[in-house]
Amino acid sequence: MRTVLGWLAEDITPRSFSRPGEIFQALTETAALDLATRFAAGRAGPEHLRRHLAALPAPADPTGVLVPLLLPFARPEDLTLVARHWAPALAPAVVDLVVRLCAAGGREYRDLASHLQGAPEAMFAAIVGGLLEPGADDDPPPLDAVELAADIIREHGGATGDRATWAPVRNGLAASPARTLQVLVRYFASRGVPGLLQLVEWLAAAGQPQTDAVLRPFRVLGGNSGNSQESVGHPDLTAVGAADGIGEAAMLTVVRLAGWSGRAEALTPALEEWLWAEADRAPFSVARRRTWTAALDELWPDRRADERQRLGRLIGEPKARRRLLRRNTEPTDGEAVPDDPSSRLAAGTRVQLGAGWVDPAPSPQPASADGRGIWELARLYTPGVRRDGPPGGTSDGLVLFGDGGGRLAVCGADWCCHTGLARFVDSGVGITGLSLAAAASAAAGSRPSRLQLVAADQRLGALDVDAFGFGAVAAVAAGLLDGPVSVVGAPPALTTEQRLRFIEAVLALLPAGLLAGVAVTTATDNPTPFRLAFTTQGQISGGRSRLLVPWGDLPEAAEPPSSYGREYFRRLLSARALFQDTAGLVHALSAWRDPLDVDQAEDLLDVLTDTNPAFVSPLPASKSLEKARSRRRAAMAGRFAREPEEADALRILLSGGTMADLQDAVVFANRLETFQRLDGILARLIRGDGRDTDRVARTHAGALLLLQLSGGGEAVRAALQELPEAAVSWIIHLTRSGSFAALNAAQGGWLRWLTPPSGQLPPALAVFQALVTPRPAPIDLRLLAVHGDDALLAALQIARYGERHGPPGRFAQLLRALHHTRPALVDSFLRSGAAGSSAAAVAGPPR
Repeated sequence: MRTVLGWLAEDITPRSFSRPGEIFQALTETAALDLATRFAAGRAGPEHLRRHLAALPAPADPTGVLVPLLLPFARPEDLTLVARHWAPALAPAVVDLVVRLCAAGGREYRDLASHLQGAPEAMFAAIVGGLLEPGADDDPPPLDAVELAADIIREHGGATGDRATWAPVRNGLAASPARTLQVLVRYFASRGVPGLLQLVEWLAAAGQPQTDAVLRPFRVLGGNSGNSQESVGHPDLTAVGAADGIGEAAMLTVVRLAGWSGRAEALTPALEEWLWAEADRAPFSVARRRTWTAALDELWPDRRADERQRLGRLIGEPKARRRLLRRNTEPTDGEAVPDDPSSRLAAGTRVQLGAGWVDPAPSPQPASADGRGIWELARLYTPGVRRDGPPGGTSDGLVLFGDGGGRLAVCGADWCCHTGLARFVDSGVGITGLSLAAAASAAAGSRPSRLQLVAADQRLGALDVDAFGFGAVAAVAAGLLDGPVSVVGAPPALTTEQRLRFIEAVLALLPAGLLAGVAVTTATDNPTPFRLAFTTQGQISGGRSRLLVPWGDLPEAAEPPSSYGREYFRRLLSARALFQDTAGLVHALSAWRDPLDVDQAEDLLDVLTDTNPAFVSPLPASKSLEKARSRRRAAMAGRFAREPEEADALRILLSGGTMADLQDAVVFANRLETFQRLDGILARLIRGDGRDTDRVARTHAGALLLLQLSGGGEAVRAALQELPEAAVSWIIHLTRSGSFAALNAAQGGWLRWLTPPSGQLPPALAVFQALVTPRPAPIDLRLLAVHGDDALLAALQIARYGERHGPPGRFAQLLRALHHTRPALVDSFLRSGAAGSSAAAVAGPPR
């Protein structure tokens, strides 16, 4: 190097500098060889290599000697240098580096992605080709290497890349059906459906007959075969299942893809044949059966469907457990239900919760075992957290998740606090209080080992549920049983605290044990990892459709469309109507603290049955239940009795039975309606009276529930017109379930149906009618106050629904009118954000 510089110093002829490129080439070659010599002699280290390669633009290593020296010592950030000085000869060493950094180093592709920005496409293709290269004895590549290759194909190549560059990679991959399926299986497991079908078509373009056979089920189920009526054949599944080392996982992926795409009918006949052959070869083990049960539940969510039952029998599923159909025999007939033994600290009690703190990646792992686990999960959840304020501020997006091992964590973008789940649940501290306290501590930089908190008032939590709308909150809670949910369109004015209150309201209508493994967030750009997320992105998560809940000025959620969620939604409404008020349901569900995973079929079914404490009747069981059940069975067999006897049987099932008896009453009513016998019976129940006021009230509520589920006729209409109290209860029931559109009198809704021939509605119903009509009308809430707070809540919900897309008006007036007489009710709307844009109009003193 000194010789070259000396020559340049002595040569003062300008012509020598007419070839600067050659001079630079000579200098860089000499400098690279000089540095390599010093490195070999131990007089230079990896940091010297990094500084040299970073200081000069490409080619700073024209001889190709420096990058190979750096690779054994490379860190993730060194990939930027490798990309800058890329040469085809580096491919094997770079593949080894990527495997060492990512697949063997516990990182994911996204951890390396930022260091590969701007890398040449040839480098990505070489990495993928190397990752998918079979090992010794033609062993398949490791699964983590396949997943990394699938990620790179999705992000930087494949169908969207340069054909000439990627064609050799595709052709080599498509030459092996097993490797082709490995890529598809790992892609689906980590990324879901988006981009999967495009990847399938890219692989099919290789024109390899042996690979086309295993790709055909994916093309048919994804709608890419050109024939929407085409079905998957048994030979197709045989080809997939026979793939060495990956056949079983590939079959499960095909089943889940069929469930996602709604093509269960196109797969089921061939799947039955394949499962029959598999079961004939050897019975399914317990572990294998459990895996297939979960997949079949995605294919056919309704386990009562004939197709689902046939498939279940082939894998050896046991018959439905008897406890799913049992009657609640404890307490026995005539006995009272015992008090709930669970204890809860009084509202306002000071509580200390132990707290651990970790810094999410890229900070290093903490030393403690709990901390390491939380750190790993935080790597999954925190990258997409939206930041709306300074670091650690309470306006940041927050994440809350259970680790499945007894810890509950709250995280911001750059901090994470975790505490014991059991102690948290026992303390009665709500997730809103915990999350805001942790965020405030992080913002202050204190990070205490104990958080100073207070026990929440559970009654205020129940008021929040009602303020958001029991029907809407119940629909979101029920939707979580079926899969992930995204809340979209929430305005920026909806604060982090108010978003937390909505999340807490939703989780309040689910067992407390669900916190053991659920993940939620108040604001994220990537909802994929979360069961419940406030977001603007994505309808798919890992192959599962996300239920979208629009939030304009309020959350709008309807009855879930699928079986489990729909059934839970209806049972929540039934329990709210007949068993307990909202506070009672919230308390009962908070007492169920055993860890639950609703992606496990057994836990999901427990939530739906009377194992769920919210579905246990608070009244003593009737001594005549067995007689009523016998009458129901006779009616199902077509043997009907006189109307008074049928009405008495329905009354007993509604007022003196369990949730299972209530479901029997619904089935009974449907059978009576089929034979046009229900109308007069419901009218009898609505007019019914008796000395036991609790059972009479429950019978009336049950009759209205059956009216909604099974319908009614002129006899019911006459009874409701005759009894204004019952008619008001009917309007309350409709608003509680979220059926606001059905009220509109101008469009022939229920209010018109309740209008007597005279055209004059009773005073309370006239208030409801005034609220659903667009023209201004005087509203006297005192006419509703005599019917209780539920009637006032119904009026508020109707007014809010009517203004959801318009400026504040009546709803704000009603809130102001109730500010003195019902402060807790009004405060629940303002505190939770359920008042929406009307909150500002209520902030001042009431007029």
